[in-house]
Formats: sequence, structure tokens, C-alpha cells
Amino acid sequence: MSDSTLQNDNNDPLALYTRSLHDYTLALWTESRRIAEEKARARQETNAAYRTQEPQLTGGKKPDHKDEDPSDTPSSSLPSSSSDTQT
Repeated sequence: MSDSTLQNDNNDPLALYTRSLHDYTLALWTESRRIAEEKARARQETNAAYRTQEPQLTGGKKPDHKDEDPSDTPSSSLPSSSSDTQT
């Protein structure tokens, strides 16, 4: 491009508007990407913190209900049989 063409583009209202709109759109896109990356980073940190705390909360082992003593169960939650009601 020649110097005269560049000067004409610098004075052309449509070229100025197009360049301005491009710069504005690029700034908006850049800001939205920055915010999205900050949210993703915070989410990863939260998930990582949760994963490191989870073994501490459960002792690294999920509770096993098979080892529970049935005598610890309240009798009101057990179904009553017809033989218990006869006296």
C-alpha cells in the first residue's frame, strides 16, 4: 500500500469506525477470556482443596455399613411380627 492510501484510510470515517469497532470487540473478548480463566482457576483450586480434604474427613475409607451391630438399631425401626403382638 502506498502512503497516500494509508492517509486516505486514516481519514475515511468507515475505516476509522471499523478499526474502532475491532479494537473494542477485541478488548471485550480479551476481558471475557480473562474472567473465564479466573473462574476456571478458582473452580480447579476449590476442587483440589475438596479432594485433599475428603480423605481427612472420612479417614480415606468410606464407611462400611455391613459391620454395624444390628442391636444398635432402634426397635421402632424394625418391622413388628405377628408373634410379638400375641401375649
